[in-house]
Amino acid sequence: MPALVLCLFIVSCQSKPSAKTEDGVAREYYSDGTIKKETQVKDTLAHGLMKQYDRDGGLMNVYSFNMGRLSGPAVSYYPNKKIEQKMFYVDGKREGTTLWYYSSGELFRNIPYKAGKIEGVKTSYYKNGKIMSEAPFHNDLPGIGLKEYNEKGTLISDDTKIIVDEDNRLFAENMYILTIKVNNPKNGLRYYLGDLEEGKYIGQYQWQLPNKDGVATYSINLNKGGFRMETLVLTACYKTSKSNYRVISTKYNLAIDNK
Repeated sequence: MPALVLCLFIVSCQSKPSAKTEDGVAREYYSDGTIKKETQVKDTLAHGLMKQYDRDGGLMNVYSFNMGRLSGPAVSYYPNKKIEQKMFYVDGKREGTTLWYYSSGELFRNIPYKAGKIEGVKTSYYKNGKIMSEAPFHNDLPGIGLKEYNEKGTLISDDTKIIVDEDNRLFAENMYILTIKVNNPKNGLRYYLGDLEEGKYIGQYQWQLPNKDGVATYSINLNKGGFRMETLVLTACYKTSKSNYRVISTKYNLAIDNK
C-alpha cells in the first residue's frame, strides 16, 4: 500500500487511543480525552481534510485527502501557531513548491518537487531575506553548482579539490590502486565513479566507491602483459556547514600496462 494512504476503518478499530466516526468525521483522542485527530471520511477512507492536534489542543497539521490519498494543499504549524510548512500533494506525492518558514514567520526555504522528488533549485534564506544558498537537484539527488552566501549576500568560496594518488603494485600483485581524497577534511564524504547524470547530477550511472576516514580507493586488476587506457569520472559529495550537499567532479586519464 502506498505511503500515506489512510483507511479509517483500521483507525476506528483501535481501542487506544480511542476513535469515533460521526457525521462523516472520524475523531481520534488522546488517553485523557483531548482531541488528537479529526478526519473527514468517505467509504472508510480519508476524504477531505485531516487535522492533527497536540495535547494542548494546538493545531499541528492540516492535510487534504482524496479517497485515502494525500491530494491538495497541506500545512504544518509551530507550537506558537505560526506556519512551519506549506506544501501540495498529487496522488500521495509532493508536487510543486514546498515552503518552509522560521518559527518567527520569515521564509526559510523553498523546495521544488516533481512526483515526490526534489527537481530544480532548492533555495534557502536568512531571516533578513537574503539568499543563504542555491542548491541544484535532479531526481532527488544533488548536482554540481551549489552556491552559498553570507548574510551580507557575498558568495562564499570553496576551493575543495579531488586529489588522486597512484599505488602501482602491478609487478608484485597485478594490481593498480587509485586513492581518492579531497584537499580539505569534509563531513559526510562520499565518492563515486562514473558519468554524472546530464553531466551534472549524481545518478544511476555511478558506483559509490568504498570509503574509510574520507579516503576512497579504486582497485584495477591487470594481468601480466595487459594494457588499459580510459578516462575515469570521479565525483565527491560532502555536507557543508549550512547543511547542503556540495558536488565536485574531476576526470582522471588512466593509462597503465603490465609488461
